Order: sequence, then structure tokens, then C-alpha cells
Amino acid sequence: MKASAICVNGAWRDAYKDPIIGQGKRSKRGRLALSSDFETVRERENLLEVVFRNGKLFKDYSFDEIHNKERK
Repeated sequence: MKASAICVNGAWRDAYKDPIIGQGKRSKRGRLALSSDFETVRERENLLEVVFRNGKLFKDYSFDEIHNKERK
């Protein structure tokens, strides 16, 4: 995902592009989540999990775990 929100002094703000020419180039706004339909939507139940952040590994998956993961 690309950046779609930014936290400034504890308050979340939408980060997006909305070009005058090329309506199809608009980006999604706000804090997004991945839904069970594999679509990005405004944040609610989020199927994404933190694996790596700021140089720290939170979850180490083996190749077999990733390869064998079933899709709903």
C-alpha cells in the first residue's frame, strides 16, 4: 500500500492525490484496511498484520508457510 494517511500531533489526516487532469489517477484517502474480499477499504476489521516495522521483525514466516497459505 502507498501512504494514504498521516498522524500529526496525534490526529490522523488523509494523504492523497487528486489531479485536475486524469480522474482515474485519484488515490484512496485515509487509514485503509484489507477486507475479506481482498479490497482496500476505510479502516475497520483489518486482515493485514505487522510483519516488519522500523527495522524490527515481528513475525518470521518460512517459505512453506507463505506458499501453502490458503485464500478464503
